[in-house]
Amino acid sequence: MSNAKPDGNGKTTIIGILNTDGATVTRVQTNPSNHALEVSNGTTGSDNGNNAGLAQVDGNGKPVWTALSSVDGKTIIEVYVNSSGQLLIQST
Repeated sequence: MSNAKPDGNGKTTIIGILNTDGATVTRVQTNPSNHALEVSNGTTGSDNGNNAGLAQVDGNGKPVWTALSSVDGKTIIEVYVNSSGQLLIQST
């Protein structure tokens, strides 16, 4: 499990859920040269995950990043990250 890293003001980094198991808390990575999120484009992710309706938390109680479902606009789902710390997106 990767905890969200806090900065000097106590603000934490983005964490998501590892797409391969749907359970491991994983840090989202950013390119230090251009400050852009590292992404894996065109991925479909997986159907692993927490179906309890509650966002998983890291060892410090910080919740993973969540978003509303594109299917119904109401269901809150956890955002997946791959093992390289890339946010999984589907823009195609």
